This record gives sequence, structure tokens and C-alpha cells, in this order.
Amino acid sequence: MKISRLLGAAVWLGVVASLGAFQAPAATHPLARDLRWRNIGPANMTGRIAAIEALSTDHRYVVVASASGGVFLSKNAGITWDPIFDRSEGAGSIGSVAIFEPNPNIIWVGTGEAANRNSSGWGNGLFKTTDAGKTWRHVGLANTHHIAEIALHPTNPDIAYAASPGHLWGYSGDLGLFKTTDGGTTWTKLAGGLPSDGRTGATEVIMDPRNPDVLYAGMYHRLRQPATMHSGGPNGGIFKTRDGGRTWQRMSKGLAAGDSGMIDISIHLTNPDIVVAAYEADENIPYDPLRPTSAQTPGSGIYISEDAGASWKWLLKTHLRPFYHGQVHIDANNPKRIFSVGREFKVSLDGGITWRDKWWGGGGDEHDFWMAPSDSKIFYTATDQGAYLTVDDGQTILSFDNMAIGQYYKVGVDMRDPYWVVGGLQDNAIWSGPSNSRETRGILNLHNTWLGEGDGFASLVDLTDYRVTYMVNHVGFAMRLNVETRQSTFITQGLISHVMSWAQPLHTAYRR
Repeated sequence: MKISRLLGAAVWLGVVASLGAFQAPAATHPLARDLRWRNIGPANMTGRIAAIEALSTDHRYVVVASASGGVFLSKNAGITWDPIFDRSEGAGSIGSVAIFEPNPNIIWVGTGEAANRNSSGWGNGLFKTTDAGKTWRHVGLANTHHIAEIALHPTNPDIAYAASPGHLWGYSGDLGLFKTTDGGTTWTKLAGGLPSDGRTGATEVIMDPRNPDVLYAGMYHRLRQPATMHSGGPNGGIFKTRDGGRTWQRMSKGLAAGDSGMIDISIHLTNPDIVVAAYEADENIPYDPLRPTSAQTPGSGIYISEDAGASWKWLLKTHLRPFYHGQVHIDANNPKRIFSVGREFKVSLDGGITWRDKWWGGGGDEHDFWMAPSDSKIFYTATDQGAYLTVDDGQTILSFDNMAIGQYYKVGVDMRDPYWVVGGLQDNAIWSGPSNSRETRGILNLHNTWLGEGDGFASLVDLTDYRVTYMVNHVGFAMRLNVETRQSTFITQGLISHVMSWAQPLHTAYRR
């Protein structure tokens, strides 16, 4: 399998929030003992959403899992949100959520974002609430670091499956596919045909709606190092059980040969024999965009099975950071509508024969997609810029900017009184705002101002002149900006400075 080389390494401000329940450090010095943490905003700056789940019978009951800002619950389709995982429950980085349909007060949360990003936080296992988030109980798998998916039995609240790809930066800790039959008190790591090499974990588990003993799993070997990302291995792939996880069979007929990487699976609810998968394969497999996919050697992309996984057919070539996106969804009411979810978001309306770009706006870099089983015009999307809802098949989009989950990589301050804080957010540009306000209502969202585009990273202010700010973004340039006149000067030496002089306007247009 390949090694995907990445440009840029994030300096991550939010690490403390994702390591575990946030605890203010003890202040022992007399000058610091009375200092208290406070939120200075901006309150409407959303961030990356790792997963989103709603009640199948009522889309208004929805749970959002943020990549580094906890879990939010709404009972009115996002008009208001309750932060239900902000106290001392567990890590702020979330990988997955699941609602027990017969009793939606039962919600499972898997901590530790599983998107394999160099700034992905890790978690401390699984948590469960039986009162819609008022109280939580830790229910195990603390040493997995990342929980990618949770599958719940449709009628028995004590049976659950959890998929963990394992530690992102090494092979220590627990990884694989786990099952509990006592509500999380104890867990069994499933084997019986699943890989057990100590390197291949699980990134997907999904249940056949006809029979809870029939499940599909996506097994995945990944490892991140400071400058590289290893995504894929020889023992991964799509596996299926017909006996509740005791034995498993690899379902590989028609899939790309060789190592497999990130896998996501979606089952058609009306006819569960139809299964679609996003399947990462070797990126070096030749591909000619001018030839039909059916006439080429299968590679990365979207596959479909019409015989419950026994055989697969390649539908779409897509290989844009599958280790980070790599999701798929099939319309519960129309198996011809298939959604390839990610930065290169594609939709097919004819069962995969042709594909088009999505026809709705709202964010970018999608990470999850939820569609109401009873009405295909209603769906939520989870993106780097937060969560979105449409109830008319994308004709209009509602953006949820009422969750304070901004992801700052690194911040700088100036010497004004009150001093201002400047910082770059994950895929949400570079912003500056005051640490305090003489406004009687306190710090307002309108006090924050935009300084630069893209994935904002390090930002520093000249301590002798608050008007001068230095900043870099994800492409690697360094720039000096006068925040009053907005005159900017690229100060990066060499080729990248030249490239950014023309690439920045294009990037700005693309982000819009």
C-alpha cells in the first residue's frame, strides 16, 4: 500500500480539550490562584463535525458529534442545542454517536475522532446515557483512543458493537471490533476470521436491518507519522457475519486487488441485499477518466453489491484523501440515489452509471451524511464548517452557527487594553477578536474580524505595533498584514511565495 505524503503539520491549540475532560490547571502562585477560565468566543464559529445521527422517525431529534468540542443534542432540528458532553464525562474529541431508536434517551458516544487527521484528538473510550445526556456512564474501551462507529441492536439496549481503528500514532493500545451483551459492562474483542495482526483495526460496523445477527465490518490498517500517513494493509477489507459476530467471512469478490484502506458501508433499508461501500485501494492502480469504469481494473472508489456483499461492482473512481473523508450513503427510498460523501462530493441518480456534483451549498469537506428514512428530501451534512440541514432536497440549506465549537490551532495576542487575540481555525480562516469588551453586553460575535483565508495556523502580533500581524495558512505561506489598511505582504522566500501570489485568489474563490 502507498504512503500518502501530506503538506503541512498542524499546531493544535485544542489538544487539552480532546485529551480528556477539561480540567483547569491548579494555580499555586498567589498572583494566579484567583484566575478563572472564561469563554471569549467567537460563539458562532463552528468547526469540524465528525458524526451526526438523528432519530429515524423524527429528524428533529438529532445528535452532533464534533471533532474537538463535545456532543450536542437538539430536539427541534437545530433551532437550539444542548451541549450534553461538556462537564467531566470524557474527551472532547468525538468519533461516533448512536441513538437507541426504541428509547432515544439512550445515547452512546464513542470518543476520539477517527478521521486520521494530523490534528485528530484521541479519546478515552465509550460513554452511555439513559436520560438524554443529563448523566453519563463510562462503558469501557478506554485504551482504544478512537471509536469510529457504533452499531446498536434494534430492540435490545444491552447489545452493541464498537469499531476502533486503534491508536493513530502507534500500535499500542486496543483496536479491532468489539461487542457487549450487558450494556457495556464487559466487552469481547471479536475474532473468528477477522484480522488479528495487532495493526489492523476496524473503521466500520453496520447491521442488516432484517436481521441483527448479520453485520458488515470494515477492517483498516493505518499509522500516522510526523510527515506521512500510512493508509492500508494486506489484512483489511470488508467482512460479514451471520451469527452475531462469532464467525466472519471476507467479502472481496469484485473489489480492488491488493491492500485495502479506509472503508465505509451503507445498506439500502428497503432492500438490504443492496449494499454500497467506499473502498480505499492502492492509489497507483492505473485509471483513465476517458474510459468507462467498468472497463478498467477496479481501484479506490464507490462499489455496489446487489447480493448482500457476495460480489461487488465498481461504480466511481474517487481517491481524494479517503483516509480523512471516505464515506458513502444510499437513499433508503431510492437505491438509484447514491452519495459519495467527502471533499469531492458526488451524487448518482441512476445507480452509479453517471455522477454529478452536489446541487446544494453549505460547508465543504463533508465527513458524515444522515438522510431521513421516511423522507429523502430531509438530510443533515457534517462538514469542516459545522452541520447543515435541508428539508427540501437541497433547494434551501440551514447552517447551524449556534454551536460554539471553533477549532483554533494556535493563537497570539497583542498589547492593547483590552488585548486582542488572533488565531487560525481549522478550515475556517484566520480571525481576531478582543479579550474583553466595554460593551455592556460583553464580547459580541460582531467584535471578531476576518484576517485571512483557508486553514488558519499560527498567527502572531507585533508586540510594538498591534496593527501588524504575521500569519500562515495550510498551504505554507507566511504573510504580514496591516489589520487597519488590510495591506498584505508575502514574506515567504522561494517558490511557495510565488505560487501563493496567484493561488490565493483561486483558493478564496473555491472556499466560497
